[in-house]
Amino acid sequence: MDEPQEFALEVVNNPLQGEPNSIKVGKQILPLTEPQMPIVWCGGLGRKCHDVTICLVPNEINRKSSEETQKYSEILTVLKVHSDRLSRCSKYFETCLTDRWTMSDSTFFLETVTDIKCYTDCFSRMYTLPSRKDFKNVKYSLRLLKVASQIEFTELMDSVCLYLSSKVWSETDEEMIRLYSASPDFPRKQAGDLVVRLGMDKSDDDCHKQFCDVMEQCFRTALDCGCGSFSSNRVFIEKMLLDSAPDNGPSTGRPAHFQVSRNVVMIVSRETKDMLVNFGQECDGKTFSSVPRFTDKVLAICWILETLLAAKVAEEVVQCFVHLHVFPKILAIEKPPPCRHGYENERAYNERYKEQFDARNAALKLGRVVFLMYRKVAAGKLLLKTPERVALLQNWHYLLKKLSFTEAAVLNHDVRCLFSTLPLKQQMELVKAGSKVYNYEGFIDLVSLAKRLKDKWPAVEEKRHPSVN
Repeated sequence: MDEPQEFALEVVNNPLQGEPNSIKVGKQILPLTEPQMPIVWCGGLGRKCHDVTICLVPNEINRKSSEETQKYSEILTVLKVHSDRLSRCSKYFETCLTDRWTMSDSTFFLETVTDIKCYTDCFSRMYTLPSRKDFKNVKYSLRLLKVASQIEFTELMDSVCLYLSSKVWSETDEEMIRLYSASPDFPRKQAGDLVVRLGMDKSDDDCHKQFCDVMEQCFRTALDCGCGSFSSNRVFIEKMLLDSAPDNGPSTGRPAHFQVSRNVVMIVSRETKDMLVNFGQECDGKTFSSVPRFTDKVLAICWILETLLAAKVAEEVVQCFVHLHVFPKILAIEKPPPCRHGYENERAYNERYKEQFDARNAALKLGRVVFLMYRKVAAGKLLLKTPERVALLQNWHYLLKKLSFTEAAVLNHDVRCLFSTLPLKQQMELVKAGSKVYNYEGFIDLVSLAKRLKDKWPAVEEKRHPSVN
């Protein structure tokens, strides 16, 4: 076995033997578009017996066929290679040489599928040490892999695939790799490690389960403010949810994308409801100061509710949220007492009441989210049934008034709008169950009520007491 040679090739601008504007193949003289072409002597000119000629020609060109050979009107580059190297490294040429050798014809035409430079590099690597791993970048290595796959250069295919599977990918790199992995000439057999990294070794059901597991874990991390990566996971969840929002561009008409969006919303909604219920049980009968990481958990609720509302997919979670009456009770946090001379300085005062300040600020933020729900329901952008609309008023109206985060006139206007969406029966139930603090009776639209009474009451009385002719 020959000792491995370091990378070496020689390029000369010398035409093949034949007429100045033609090439001789067997008994035929084929015309060339260029009078000269580069000749690459793989392994260098110092080595003897370059007994195989490989003519690189454009792919998908117009050509005519005959019984003896195919006529190519253009040759891009000529490679001079040793038959023993070709047979040893390329299964494709090993077969070709076995068939051709009996005809004493050592000239081959190879249609190019990528850059000429990748072909000269590929054939020259037949003479280099196996340790040579200079694949430049993902884009170039994919082109080199196409050539290696075309001529079945197994050793090079193995090396390039391992390089691709072990390298850090940019977003562009991954797109290029996945695009080529879907092509028919992708060497799946040699790319075992790369196939695993791409997730192509799993069934559709396994992939679905894995994706669901990833989404669940990312979402749980996003809710956990104590985790260092919660911020980046929130960005990921927001992107997944907001990209599926109806107003974020025209529909692609692809059912697969629609199903992905549904799965994401389903997972996030389920995990959020579990978190709300568990946190509600944790808060029941307690004050905010006795609940571990109370402020962080309230802020996490604010984040996911805001995100779901922005994505227009908040209905399922809100239906659960509005009925958890424990939250308005524990969130009714009083302002800390004013700073007095008993404290040495303002810093000591802030440290003493920091937990209370933080908790109240979190409660104010959640109150603004609830107030946003009021407006979205009234505008027809948050679709809730009557029981949920009643709970939204019944459980949260008092807290919104107590927090005083907006002017009373503004709050009353939006409460009145939400109240007007309720049937008369539910309006009267709220009026009877309320007090002067709520003042629901003042939200009844008396003009509308009078019109309904005039229209409906006589008809009802007629049915109850039919007149006798």
